Amino acid sequence: MTHEYQAFLLRLERDVDQQRWRILLQDVQSGEVRRFVGKRELLGYLFGILNQPDMVDSAESDPAQSPQQPRS
Repeated sequence: MTHEYQAFLLRLERDVDQQRWRILLQDVQSGEVRRFVGKRELLGYLFGILNQPDMVDSAESDPAQSPQQPRS
């Protein structure tokens, strides 16, 4: 069984006199920061990540080829 994990830090900022939010999404692992103009762009990016095909090595997809590790 493979496990994939992605963690993000979402920052929403705006000045008191402004209506628009500044949206920043930081990848916790790489530190990469992406800026978005609006919530549709942010959600489109996140859905794009969720819709990517699984990147599974062929040996991992066949349990007979990859031995199970005991869980502690």
